[in-house]
Amino acid sequence: MMSVRKYEMPWRTSYEMYAAFAWSIGVVFFAVLAFRAGQALPVLAALGAVSVAMAVYRGKQALSILVVRASLGGRAMETLSAHKFRAHCKVSSQVFLGFGFEWHPVHSQRLYELAKIDYRDFTVSPRLLRWLGHDVSPQPDAEIGLPYIHGVEPREVPLHRPLQNFEGGTLLVGTTQSGKGVALASLVTQAIRRGDVVGGHYGFDRLQAALAGRPVPFDVDAFATLQHRYAEQSCADARHRFGESVR
Repeated sequence: MMSVRKYEMPWRTSYEMYAAFAWSIGVVFFAVLAFRAGQALPVLAALGAVSVAMAVYRGKQALSILVVRASLGGRAMETLSAHKFRAHCKVSSQVFLGFGFEWHPVHSQRLYELAKIDYRDFTVSPRLLRWLGHDVSPQPDAEIGLPYIHGVEPREVPLHRPLQNFEGGTLLVGTTQSGKGVALASLVTQAIRRGDVVGGHYGFDRLQAALAGRPVPFDVDAFATLQHRYAEQSCADARHRFGESVR
């Protein structure tokens, strides 16, 4: 028997909101009838209770749709203090990758449906965005990246992967100014905190300068710059500083 995954189409008008409003009117109507009758009749009390339950149920459905649609505008640029960064890197056997979500079939379906439409038609008004706790202008159009990728999953959490997953080689892919250097700085900073030997080549001096501002013990002489054009000299320098364990 084929299993069917539960899926709710989010890229549409939140009709549940109208249903919740109608049930709320029913609650008021039955409350007025009970008040005029001078007592809470069992039938009116039962109808009022059902109306309350349905208003809450439909309201939660409408809110879930609006929360997903509110994330279509993307997220504003975030920065982490050194203290918060260290809090995410307490376990040395885990590598902190940032914030995001694990990709599931429901996200593929949402992105597939989103590719058929103009996502701007389903963004939420600024007033409702404030009410839902979102930035009213999270990502300007001039910034690199597709903001609606955040719309496929509004709940983002810290992501960690076992250190063993990075053995052998890691490839960071992205266009200019997409955040490759920031991701690399995060990985290198964690490697330094673990006491690993760190080497690099082009642009590594900029990374050294960035890491020099860390509030942890740092020695700029602990770096050995490796360049392909001077491979023998670079490797000799690294072995001189860190021992024969450097390959």
